[in-house]
Amino acid sequence: MRTLLRLTLVTLIAITSVTAGLLFNRDAAPRTAEAQDDASMGIACDSTLILLLLLAEHEYDYISGMDEMMMSEMPAFDYGQYTYLIQDTVAMMTAMMDEMSDEEMAAAEATNMMVEEMMGMDTAGILAGYDAAMGYEAMGEMTTLAPGNVAGEPAECTSLRASLEQFIVAHLVADAEMMMEQ
Repeated sequence: MRTLLRLTLVTLIAITSVTAGLLFNRDAAPRTAEAQDDASMGIACDSTLILLLLLAEHEYDYISGMDEMMMSEMPAFDYGQYTYLIQDTVAMMTAMMDEMSDEEMAAAEATNMMVEEMMGMDTAGILAGYDAAMGYEAMGEMTTLAPGNVAGEPAECTSLRASLEQFIVAHLVADAEMMMEQ
């Protein structure tokens, strides 16, 4: 009886391992030649930065919201293991923008105008403006956190990190201000 139980358990573990391997180790071959070019010819940054880029796209249309001139000025990045997820997210966000109602489009435009105004400031300026508007500047000085730059990374990665930080902070402040106005 114990032998049968052990054999069943070993078989179940083997089947689970094989199934998990098939599910999580999908074919690494690119879906298209274009995807191969995107993945192999860009500037490689750390995975956390590319994940932050994905988050900025998913939540705030960082890539899909760019006009053609901005896109042409953005260096090509190697998205590594996030390539397909970023491509699919950009496609999804673009499709969602095409299907927005007039009300949703107006709300998005209002937020985007606020963000554009803030993008002329650095992150510290955006936060100082928010703190002043909320009356927090009287609360005392806070620690200034160091940026998470990776030693020896390409300058384009450092620049992308600063841009993403500024972009996300501007959106979070704009969202907070829009909620207070309601």
